[in-house]
Amino acid sequence: MPSKIEIVALMGRENNPLFVEVYGPSSQSISSRDPKSLRYHFLAHISLDIFVAKLPQKTTDSDFGLLYVQDDIAMYGWMTNTGVKIVLGFASGDVVGNDIKSIFRAIQHAYISLVCNPFYNLDERKMITSKKFENSIKRIVEAWNGIPQA
Repeated sequence: MPSKIEIVALMGRENNPLFVEVYGPSSQSISSRDPKSLRYHFLAHISLDIFVAKLPQKTTDSDFGLLYVQDDIAMYGWMTNTGVKIVLGFASGDVVGNDIKSIFRAIQHAYISLVCNPFYNLDERKMITSKKFENSIKRIVEAWNGIPQA
């Protein structure tokens, strides 16, 4: 059985957080708007250093693979062709296979749908506040984690 997703983060072109949400067993006691979630923001920001280090070897819209393991969370990265970085944190017990690319593409598709919505005012300097986007990401994570859909 593959590892469960613990955290999903989208970081903007300027390395600012656009979306950071905690899932899995940890999320029962920690909301992303709770100061205790700073640990997860910290993990997402550490990923940016790895992106910078690997960037000369990679092209955009590519899988950066395993970035690092910290506090029993394995962080994986993907960069879109617009420079938005998608970071996924998995419980590091099991190895995550190639199926991870489908999650990155699904999250990228949800982000593209948000950006292309003419009624959503996207400010790349602020966090994403769309409930529809949050629900889309939640459905993707729950499908991966094996949580039945309501």
